Amino acid sequence: MGARVLVVDDDAMFRRSLTGVLDSMGYHVTSVDSGGGAIALVAREAFDVALIDHRMPGMTGVETWLHIRDSTNAPGPVLVTAAADGGTLAERNGMAFLAKPFGMSELRAVVEQALAQRSARDARPARPTGA
Repeated sequence: MGARVLVVDDDAMFRRSLTGVLDSMGYHVTSVDSGGGAIALVAREAFDVALIDHRMPGMTGVETWLHIRDSTNAPGPVLVTAAADGGTLAERNGMAFLAKPFGMSELRAVVEQALAQRSARDARPARPTGA
């Protein structure tokens, strides 16, 4: 079974296109058009990776990630943007980065990177509480 990928983007055409490409790569894809929609969906469903557009009305991609990163089953985050400072924003917030425009090989590589980082994070022993 392929990994579950969440696509968060306010541009309907781009969202449909990205969903189709990821589906053809064997991923199980769900998409939403806003940060608020992503937050609500992640509260109900588990995803392995979230591709989150940075520039969306109401809530940026980084703001969206900051809301979902502490959820029980937080997905591996990928910030998708054409912004010049996108790589810096992603790194500062613990996200992988995908610069627009991108090709299929770049898309596959960053999704696999996010999956690997999530697996490594999930494999770490839990920190003891209290002392």
